[in-house]
Amino acid sequence: MSNRIIKTISEIGLERLDKCSKQMGQRFFGAVRPCFALDDANLPVALGSCFLMRLDGVPFLVTAAHVVDQSARTTLFVGSGDRPIPLEGIFSVTSKPNGLRNDDPFDFAFAELSPEQCEALRADFFITEDMVSQNRANKENRGYMALGYPVMMQLFNYGISKAFTEAWTFVGFHRPSSGLYEALGVTGTHHFAIRFEDRVKTFAGREKDAPDPEGASGRILIDLGNFDPAKLAPDAACVGLLSGILIEYRSRTSGDRCH
Repeated sequence: MSNRIIKTISEIGLERLDKCSKQMGQRFFGAVRPCFALDDANLPVALGSCFLMRLDGVPFLVTAAHVVDQSARTTLFVGSGDRPIPLEGIFSVTSKPNGLRNDDPFDFAFAELSPEQCEALRADFFITEDMVSQNRANKENRGYMALGYPVMMQLFNYGISKAFTEAWTFVGFHRPSSGLYEALGVTGTHHFAIRFEDRVKTFAGREKDAPDPEGASGRILIDLGNFDPAKLAPDAACVGLLSGILIEYRSRTSGDRCH
């Protein structure tokens, strides 16, 4: 009798999630960039994340509106290889209720890129319409992956003007929260709620400290599909579609972080 390994549905699901998150991370990685601004000493500091998108043949850079707000005093810089490239342009941004960005539950901005800017950014990969989810499926049992650049993982060598950047991914499931929706003033129809804890588990089961999510805003959120048992076959194709852009919300009472 040959040796057989018996796995639980939970174990198979984690293996599947691990495999698909890696594949989709590689697929989308080229479109996601770190963002920088200048501090009071005119030195670049990590600020958030952004991504490249092409719609109807037109190239855009998309990020969180508050990232644009914070860089408005100087210039927004976007990572291109190991160099931050200054990006000047006209951004379209979501409105600020009561003049306060913290009251903006959508919080995103975009700007059209010129051919010269695309060349400077080495923009050879864009998220296109066929890579975008319509978000019409039931959110339950669907895996979602955030991909972007936390501030604490971005270093800058001022002596040689070189940035050392590192992306980070976080995989979780949508967890509806009426309290969060009420705090944001939304119905939840157009939002996902992915809870972020200070301690996270790797797919191998090891628990470790999570990096501070500051700078998470502007990351992409990728829908990894439904993880019902019927779709866990080893040969099933991995899917991944852009579902949205992340903004960070910190509870005023508990300190929990949701995106």
